[in-house]
Amino acid sequence: MTSIQRIAIPAGLTIIRLTSTSRSKAVQAAGFLALEWCRSMDGLSWPVNVLASLFQSAMTRTEGFNEERVGIG
Repeated sequence: MTSIQRIAIPAGLTIIRLTSTSRSKAVQAAGFLALEWCRSMDGLSWPVNVLASLFQSAMTRTEGFNEERVGIG
């Protein structure tokens, strides 16, 4: 029986990747929150605004592009 060899990923690269991804998501969420606070998210409570901005920042990266116009005039 042959054994499967696993490729070891250095721990430093994993930490760098997770750190840069989390910082990128935080910046994207903060930007969306700042730009849409009084526009498309007007009338929502602040916890809902934060959650919506986190969701929006994750979905634009996951889908690759926006499928609908968000917060534009």
